[in-house]
Amino acid sequence: MENSWRKPKLDIQGQKIFWDQQAPHYEKADMTVDNQGELICVLEKYKEVPCKELITLGGAIGCRDPKVILDDIISRNERPFPKVFMNDLSKKQLQWAQEKILKDYTRSGFHITYLPGEIRSVCTKIKNHMPRRLLIGIYESRSFFEAQPSSQYPLCGFDEYLRNHNILGQELLLNWMRYETGGIFTSCGIRTLVTSLDHPKDKLGIKKSLETFYRSVTDAGTENISCLQIIGRSHNHRGFFLSHWYTQTGFIPMLKEAFPATLFSITKYQFPKGALFVIDPLRHQPTGIITVLNNVMGNILPQNQLKTLHAIRRLIL
Repeated sequence: MENSWRKPKLDIQGQKIFWDQQAPHYEKADMTVDNQGELICVLEKYKEVPCKELITLGGAIGCRDPKVILDDIISRNERPFPKVFMNDLSKKQLQWAQEKILKDYTRSGFHITYLPGEIRSVCTKIKNHMPRRLLIGIYESRSFFEAQPSSQYPLCGFDEYLRNHNILGQELLLNWMRYETGGIFTSCGIRTLVTSLDHPKDKLGIKKSLETFYRSVTDAGTENISCLQIIGRSHNHRGFFLSHWYTQTGFIPMLKEAFPATLFSITKYQFPKGALFVIDPLRHQPTGIITVLNNVMGNILPQNQLKTLHAIRRLIL
């Protein structure tokens, strides 16, 4: 297994290839529709801000955010409409959003600017300066092993990913990672490979092995791991899928590094699948909202995650 455990080249081009392929079926994919608690909280946090601008980063085809937020604005007859910026890495996903998902909102009077590309590059293209509230939603590694059907989370991440192997990849490379100051992720040395063709007993064994390591670390109260990195690949397809599922404390050191307590407040809200972090500037009343939801941060290349948070920070103050 060790000889076959070799990561593909983790680059932006490989990610673009993967996400370009997702536009036609993204709206109904499992990973899109099973984290509704996050959006309920997002709507509550949105209503607390007199919002002049809504910036959606990594919004794919827009079927979650900004669509759910725009629907709520219309239902409450909120006027004037905020100006909307819509971003995703995939240009094809943005085209799908513009032509099929968000077209009617433009007709209703929303001004939507579509910005394809990496988040850290797109942030430099938004020139309006105003204090903004940042909403970041992540997946947590406990939910990679535990499903909560009663809370609209019918499959744990491990089972969900294997069921969607035709989309995510026939092979999943799983690697426990630790975060080090300065935006560096390194392997903890606990890694494995699972394929869609493995025997069910082998899949269960791999799942239990990864979970046992996770439990041993969390029960001991140590900080040796920050996230589980998942890479999906198929030998007959170009591109790759990438995700990071953070431990309950694993995302916080990087977040605090980008948003120090002397300048920002950080509040965490918990859900069955993950968490939402609300970041506000301390000395300014936000008049805009930035959303980075549904584990978009976890989909960013590990070497670019802290850089991305720093780029977003420049939009808040």
